Amino acid sequence: MSPDSHYTYTPIDLNTDAIRLIRLLRGRVDEPVRCELFETFLHQVDGVPYESLSYAWGDAPISKEIELCGKKAAVTENLYLALSCLRQPDEDRILWVDALCIDQRSHREKNHQVKQMRLVYSNAQNVHIWLGPGTDDIDLLMALMSQLDKRATKRKNYRRNSPDAWVKEWSIFVKRDGTGETSIKTCRVNALKDMLSRPWFKRVWILQEVFSARSAVISCGLNTIPTRVFVLMPKLMGLEVDAHTQAVLDIMPGYLRQKSWWKDAPDLCSLLGRFGASKATDPRDNIYALIGIASDANADGILQPDYNMSLHQVIENTILYLKYRQIPSIPGPEPSTKWDLKHLLNQLDQIPSQAFQWAIRQGNQAAAAAVVARPSFHVNAWHTSRGPPLVFLADKPGYESLFSCLLVLPHCNTNVKDCNGDTALNIIALQGHLEMAKLLLNCNDVNVNHKGRGGQTPLGSALMYGHHLIVDMLLARPDIDINLPSGLNGIPFTPLYIACEDNKSTYVNKLLDRGAELETPCNENASTALWVACNQGHQPIAKTLVSRGAKIDAKDSSGRTPLWMAAVANHPYCVRMLLDEKADYGPGASSENRTVLWKAASMGHGNAVKALTMYFQQKGVVHEVLQQERDSENQTSALWIAARNGHTSVAQQLIGFGMDINSSGHYGQTALWIAARHGHAETVLMLLREGADREVLDVYNGLTAREAAEEFWQERVVDVFRTEEGWEKARVVSKLAF
Repeated sequence: MSPDSHYTYTPIDLNTDAIRLIRLLRGRVDEPVRCELFETFLHQVDGVPYESLSYAWGDAPISKEIELCGKKAAVTENLYLALSCLRQPDEDRILWVDALCIDQRSHREKNHQVKQMRLVYSNAQNVHIWLGPGTDDIDLLMALMSQLDKRATKRKNYRRNSPDAWVKEWSIFVKRDGTGETSIKTCRVNALKDMLSRPWFKRVWILQEVFSARSAVISCGLNTIPTRVFVLMPKLMGLEVDAHTQAVLDIMPGYLRQKSWWKDAPDLCSLLGRFGASKATDPRDNIYALIGIASDANADGILQPDYNMSLHQVIENTILYLKYRQIPSIPGPEPSTKWDLKHLLNQLDQIPSQAFQWAIRQGNQAAAAAVVARPSFHVNAWHTSRGPPLVFLADKPGYESLFSCLLVLPHCNTNVKDCNGDTALNIIALQGHLEMAKLLLNCNDVNVNHKGRGGQTPLGSALMYGHHLIVDMLLARPDIDINLPSGLNGIPFTPLYIACEDNKSTYVNKLLDRGAELETPCNENASTALWVACNQGHQPIAKTLVSRGAKIDAKDSSGRTPLWMAAVANHPYCVRMLLDEKADYGPGASSENRTVLWKAASMGHGNAVKALTMYFQQKGVVHEVLQQERDSENQTSALWIAARNGHTSVAQQLIGFGMDINSSGHYGQTALWIAARHGHAETVLMLLREGADREVLDVYNGLTAREAAEEFWQERVVDVFRTEEGWEKARVVSKLAF
């Protein structure tokens, strides 16, 4: 090879799918690298099987020379080392290597070859991912991974789409070889960290190369392993990797590719967000390298690599494409050619919203409206089936800047409605989007009291779903209607009702301070705030309401007082608080014309009964209570109804309170009789042992309690009577014996 003879490329046919391949001639590692270059076509590669090389060009100077078709060719040291290690001692190797197979001085050829790069790598039988030279620890780790892969793929449970085989084999390795020991594990982890930190992982072109590969191996020094095992090693070894490196591992051939976010076909915008800051010798490649794997740009072919264009032109075309899915000449404020790549990447979050606006003007509901700064943009028009842009963006967090742009546009109507009758404020208060709420509530003309779907108001929605900061902002508005009911499934509730029901004591006070009316009916049942708080058992709130002047005996539309509801719901603390405030506990507490004690006993609410009886005893009104506690219709006592319903412990409480165990009610039926009639064996047993008269006859049937049980087939109750009678006889005999 003459020292002055440098290889000169012969042009290929750019009107076809022509490519060049190299034949890496056999040789030993210490021999000079020799290659031959020949031309073929992608549609003919089945006849010329080849492999592709994926490596990092890097910024290193071209400092090595190889022999190419008998002449000199300059390459980087990294490529020289890769070719030296990939060379086989006894057989030539057919490879595609971009630095050698593309004439790097010809922009026309580069444009042509870059467009078909994805096909080049997808048609390759195998892709060699060259990470660089090995180390002793890397060599040991590579040997371990190779052995692990061989054993895993031979397992009966091996499945290409499952990592189970490798996981199980790895656990065997750890137990058998001590791979989990601290010193050994540290060496392995450090070796893996070394491999994952190689420059290859930071280069942008490798993404398309690996994404397109059908099969790939990792090459480090003279060792190679399949990517299918390499991608699993960080998790197997408990190594956390950065998001960028993990994303690269995700696209390598293997299990992760099938499960990662790549299966969702990412578009160019999302790829730029993840990989736009990757390393590239030419900054234009940060865009061009992603076009071939972007679901949108690769499919439509609108944005094409062109190395004759400046970086600023490439960036401007990219922005236009991301916004409009075309590269037109559009008058008006467009991206400045002063933008650099960093500026583009920093603005990516804005571009989807701008694309959405453009698509709305075109009638496309999947994207955003036209550029809002344009005078022709009609901010209040319906651009989607949901409604104008303001309400469309209201439930989309992350669009605050675009939302703000809409608000400052001339003629922007802050109260436009969507198809459900909701304004932007209705939607924002419901969803809890704080920053958008701040922007909207700074507009004086926004209607803070608008009722949207189901009659929901912004204040009611924010209160109901716990968006407290939005509640505070709404309460600070001078035009808020503090007593305006808000609908839930078509049923109206005042803000004070919502705060009381949900135990939001802070907001009860704030609403009262702001002017909420205590006695305004809170819902369709005309319940007051105190009624609601007692029904829910929120005693501190109930006490606050009473201290603020709430009427203690205010009734709902069914005639029920707060004390009645507290007893019905078995909330003893509310019961006691209301009694201390002189609440009516008599028949006037509800339209049923029964006492609160009778109602609590009928439902078996022992806690409420206890609170009531203790209060009566402490106040010395037991006699008065016993005189009025009977049901006015049937003259049944609280004890009778408790026994009737089988509430044994409550009945026993009432006996202890002083109620007559043998008093009769309806048809002369005593507590024992009615309990026996309805089969409450436990209650019958308690009453018998408390001394109930078992011989009393009811007026209607003329039966004793036991006879009633027999008449109505209450076998368990009959057994109780038999047992108790047996004990009674035994006691009599015992007394006679003495």
